[in-house]
Formats: sequence, structure tokens, C-alpha cells
Amino acid sequence: AYNPATNKARKLPASPLAASQRPIGVWTGREVIILVSGLNPDRKAYPAALARAAAYNPTTNRWRRIATLPVAFGNPQAAWDGQRVLLVGAGAKGRTTLAFNPATNTWRVRAAMPTRLGRPYATARPVVWTGTRLMLWRGRDGLAYNPRANRWTALPQWPFASHPNVTMVWSGRALIVWGFTAGATPSLGEGAAFRPVVP
Repeated sequence: AYNPATNKARKLPASPLAASQRPIGVWTGREVIILVSGLNPDRKAYPAALARAAAYNPTTNRWRRIATLPVAFGNPQAAWDGQRVLLVGAGAKGRTTLAFNPATNTWRVRAAMPTRLGRPYATARPVVWTGTRLMLWRGRDGLAYNPRANRWTALPQWPFASHPNVTMVWSGRALIVWGFTAGATPSLGEGAAFRPVVP
């Protein structure tokens, strides 16, 4: 952990988690919640004694195990909505949406992702939280999830070619998406902004 005020770093205590090349984590304002698949590089399960989900509190400098996912790990992305961890792209088909409540240590299955953006082990699907919606993007396609209504909505396609490498940010008013195709000749990078009627 790095403290910018003192310009010093300190080693954290070892976690109870199984090793992972692609952990998923979110900061809740109080602790960081980390999820792992529990599979080694050969896709064999690590021993059950190693956790698949845990939370670290920097104030107490301690880890705690939390409830494991009720479905297969898949290829998920996560965001914190102020009350819950929203996990999208989980499950064997990569379409499951889950909500985790740290206060009750419980997972709840929510509405499944409706499109091909949910394919497991596909290219990156970055997500952002706008304050009312979780937005997800891949290629030329985007989705918005409303946790209050438990409903997914398709976003307008962006006006450029599909790119395998995509990143995005929420400006407070608009979703800014940047796509890049590595190895293209000439190198190709394009960006666009989408301003929803309801953020």
C-alpha cells in the first residue's frame, strides 16, 4: 500500500485468496473486495482451503473471507454503486449479473446481460458507474444497467469501427469511449462521447 502523503509504501499481510492472474477488485470506501476464479493456469481448481473472495480493511490491516460467487467465475467486471458490488459477465456463459452486499455477506442474482457482450473469455469489457447506472462496453456496443429497476438497456453504437482494446471513463455528464487496434497499419485509435438523457 502506498501513502502519497508520506511517499512511503508498506507490505500488506498475506491474503487468504487463491492465486490469480486476473483478480477483480473494487473499493467500497471502507475496504477493497477482491474476487478470483480459484483456478490455476491449467484451469484446475486450487484447494478449497484457499478463498475465492475476500475483503481487506486498511484501517485494521486485516483480511476477511466473504461469501463465494453462487455461479462460475466467468470473465467478470465489477463496480461499486455506493451500497453493493455489481458484478457483470459472471457465469459459464458470461452473462450473469450479481450484486453483493458487504453488510449481509450475501450475493443476489440479478437480470442477465441480454447480448453477445456477455460471451465468456471475450475481449475486454470495461465498466463505469455513473451514479445511477453501470455502463459496459466492448467493440462498438454498449449496455447500461439500472440496479434499481434491475434492467439492461442497449446504448447507441458508436460511429467507428470495432476495436478489441477499449477503455472508457465517466465525466460526470458523458461516457467517453476510446478504442485502439494494436498492430493496425496505420495505427488506429478513435474516441467518441455519449451523453445519456438520464445519467
